[in-house]
Amino acid sequence: MKNNVPEDAILGILNGLITGLPMIVAQMEQVIQPPALLDAGTDKQRFRYENPDALTLEVLKCVRIASALRAAFTLLVNGHTIEVGVMFRTIDDACGDFFFVDEVIDTGKANAAQAKYLAEYFGDEKSINDNERRRKVQAAEARYLGQGNPSDAKQTVKTIDNTFSGIIHGSYSAMMDMYGGKPARFHVEGMPVRSIEYRVHLGIYIHRALNVFCKVANNLGQHELAETIRDLRQIFEKNPSYTQHLGSSGGAKGK
Repeated sequence: MKNNVPEDAILGILNGLITGLPMIVAQMEQVIQPPALLDAGTDKQRFRYENPDALTLEVLKCVRIASALRAAFTLLVNGHTIEVGVMFRTIDDACGDFFFVDEVIDTGKANAAQAKYLAEYFGDEKSINDNERRRKVQAAEARYLGQGNPSDAKQTVKTIDNTFSGIIHGSYSAMMDMYGGKPARFHVEGMPVRSIEYRVHLGIYIHRALNVFCKVANNLGQHELAETIRDLRQIFEKNPSYTQHLGSSGGAKGK
């Protein structure tokens, strides 16, 4: 049996991938029009895009994903595994919004729900119906991921979307997951015992990020960049940092 790669080495690989994402975002920024100081309905002008579109939103979602992954890694290595779940749900939302809007780019037109979302998003709206949006986003993800069996794909997407939702909202089960040990208590200072479990999830979320970044780069016409991301993803898929579910000292198997 092949020996497991030490956790420190796996974390180093994951950190290297995450550290590289801002450089990809920086290249994407060069393609879209830069923000300008504009009236945003506030006392002072703020940086906004003059003529934002679906591609602009996709780049912004890449910004959000890259930032959340960096935060997730920092929280993970400091033992704050429950808070890592908050970052994962943030990435879930960003990926879902990407799939929802990517249909606009692929088809060349926006349906009523997509047009409404884009207008509200770039209008600094505070009244976006998030529950309604999430249902439509889940449907878009299911269409993208489950072309053969959209019903099963929709259920899978819903399950993924809900996995870390309880952590954000402080659900009963999520809070009680923080209780235990000898003597039993709430571990508000972190739960390193679950680090391997969340490290496995981190690898999965990095893989999702690479998929999204690759598609956005292609949408922007940056085909060489997209090819580089695709090659990186394929190498990652064969690496223990993505495939190894159990650390040398044991741990929870990734799902």
